[in-house]
Amino acid sequence: MLGSVILRTVHGCQLAIATVSQCNRCCTGTKQLAKLLSSAATGGWCQPAMRFSQQLPGFEPRRLLLLTKITRLEYERSLNPHLSEEKLKDHLKRKGSDYDNLLLHHNIHHGTLNSLVAHLQQRGIDCQVVSRNMYTLAAIDWADAVVSAGGDGTFLLAASRIKSATKPLIGVNTDPGKSEGYLCMPTSKTAPDAIDALLAGRFRWLWRQRIRVSMSTGLPSSSQSSADSPADGASRLQSLHLKYPEYRFSEHYKELEEAWLRRQPMLQCQEHELSPLPVLALNEVFIGESLSARVSYYEMGLGREGRMRKQKSSGVTVCTGTGSTSWYFHINHLSESQVEEILHYANQLADSPDGSGSRSRRYTPAEIASIARNYNSALTFDPELIRMAWAVRDPVVNSVFAADQCRGVTDLIRVRSRMWDARLVIDGDYAFSFNDGCVALLEMRPEDAICCPY
Repeated sequence: MLGSVILRTVHGCQLAIATVSQCNRCCTGTKQLAKLLSSAATGGWCQPAMRFSQQLPGFEPRRLLLLTKITRLEYERSLNPHLSEEKLKDHLKRKGSDYDNLLLHHNIHHGTLNSLVAHLQQRGIDCQVVSRNMYTLAAIDWADAVVSAGGDGTFLLAASRIKSATKPLIGVNTDPGKSEGYLCMPTSKTAPDAIDALLAGRFRWLWRQRIRVSMSTGLPSSSQSSADSPADGASRLQSLHLKYPEYRFSEHYKELEEAWLRRQPMLQCQEHELSPLPVLALNEVFIGESLSARVSYYEMGLGREGRMRKQKSSGVTVCTGTGSTSWYFHINHLSESQVEEILHYANQLADSPDGSGSRSRRYTPAEIASIARNYNSALTFDPELIRMAWAVRDPVVNSVFAADQCRGVTDLIRVRSRMWDARLVIDGDYAFSFNDGCVALLEMRPEDAICCPY
């Protein structure tokens, strides 16, 4: 046995959360487990601190909660309840939207959803279908597992509110022609076939790490006297809708959202106290000004003892291994033309100043493509790794502000706001006020991981 033991059980299989004893179903033996724990202690970047993505038998849920996306057509209907279907069709046509195409994908989604529900009921599984405004903690607690029926946006929404690492999340892409569904189960099978494969144990568990965010005003309670004070926004730890929201329809349907967030337990912040936000980030956390044209001003420190450095930029993105294939990847991605330009200047440096010799070389298009591909693939990392990758967008560089490092990996990040209309945004969906004096602590904890089949 290795040290103290903290075990949880998922469908008959014991899983370690902190330190673990040998478990034949999840690990191949004590030596391998000791190696994993050593990696966790030393902060190794090359492999996950804990991995339990082994094949597990006996997934036999009795109750499933299905979170369904809001289709674009449903969203348009909700915005225009006074219009008949024919008038809605004309209204969409004037906006340049294709009603028939929206109806087609609406029917595809609900056809997949209905067939999935019918199949689960035939298997004797109790199902409950909810949309995002009915996706509550009570509903999640009722279920043995959660199924997201939609695309990646629906999957991220489902993940944000699941608190337990022992509550599986299963992603079903209901319309592969409309959404890639990167986080969902492979689309080579129909939804009922995929469920049958799960129930037969033909899958592996993947423990996707998530980011926990805790916030504090950093101000004494006595200083928070006026609702009109610029610092007042920093003291409000509730979801604030973006002034100009990005209406991606199913992913950003906000009905009753603010009321739900205000009901979640959150401590009253005193000076230097931190309160965890009621949602966890599976993809990324963004910190910056609400108006993207404004410069974001903040202090940031990396690691447990990291010194706070003042920075100005277009904001900071912090991601998990899951999110490293998304926004973070595109921020840092290099095109082949950029690689070619860098190699051009490298060749100039390699040439002898007196012209007596040259160490430069010409790279073929295939070599340039290979360099770009290798660089970009190195940006992504294992979703089970207890590490966060961060990137500063468009850093300001002058005699006052330095940007010697614009991205990296860490296990903890502190950010203090020096902004007046800023937001801390989780997975592009939940926006929290983050104004002058407010402090955010971003970290990963093994117990915050979410288990998903793959």
